[in-house]
Amino acid sequence: MPDDHAQPENGSGSTVKGGNHASNATHGQAKAKRCVMQYAAGSASSTDGMTRGFGAMCTFNIAKTEYDALEKLGGKEYENALHALHRKHSQTALNVARNNGGIFVKIGQFIASLEGASGDAIPHEYVEALAELTDKAPAQPFETVNQVVSEDFGSPLEYLVRSVGKDPIAAGSLAQVHVAETHEGAAVAVKLQYPHLRAQAEADLDTFETMAGMLQPGGHDLGWLVRDVRRAIKQELDFGIERQNGEIARAALAHLWPHVCVPRAIAKLCSSRVLTTEFMPNLTRVDDPAALAEQQ
Repeated sequence: MPDDHAQPENGSGSTVKGGNHASNATHGQAKAKRCVMQYAAGSASSTDGMTRGFGAMCTFNIAKTEYDALEKLGGKEYENALHALHRKHSQTALNVARNNGGIFVKIGQFIASLEGASGDAIPHEYVEALAELTDKAPAQPFETVNQVVSEDFGSPLEYLVRSVGKDPIAAGSLAQVHVAETHEGAAVAVKLQYPHLRAQAEADLDTFETMAGMLQPGGHDLGWLVRDVRRAIKQELDFGIERQNGEIARAALAHLWPHVCVPRAIAKLCSSRVLTTEFMPNLTRVDDPAALAEQQ
């Protein structure tokens, strides 16, 4: 008698049992292969958390394998090989950060800020290489960041202002800035958060926490770095908090005008992902001591 529970055969003639496990495995392998190909092609900045996490972990594991292989060396040979790997994989880390953007750039910037402050926990080669992210964070096309304006205001930015520059004047880990002119004729700086960033943040931080736990250079736990960023990132992704802090600073420093200027926020063009302020060109940054000294 025929088996009432027999499963149909697949295209290769083999019997598929247990809810198409073989088919699911094949599908999983194919998706993993696509992830690697997408990552290698530079499209890992998509919202596909598996692509981003899998690509970063594969890259990390290659580096970790090379570091682990140094354990058989000793003395000067070990030191030379170690610094050579630091130089090599600090560039790898920079490329991964630039490719993925967002939280990857944020953590890269955080590492770059630790020059002289992390002891031997973070090799100086990484600090130096990732310093590039503090001034040269990758920007996204205007059409991409304009999505957040459409989602938050119901219309793209060019409908809300008289004109807007499509090329950003600055780009950071979480957002980029475009200059626009309001319908009233005022020049404004519009800070646009990268779309999908909030959805990507937790998955990216989980990936970093896993990598930090596996690496532990010199026995140091780097999980603190990810935990610090995780605590800060929630507030940084809410531009309403930044706007509020800016207004507090503006009021507190008003007596120093015109020597100290805090741009005024344009409320009708602000949301939790869009921050619009007066555009004040040719100002000296407070974190540029050389330029400040010239004005003395």
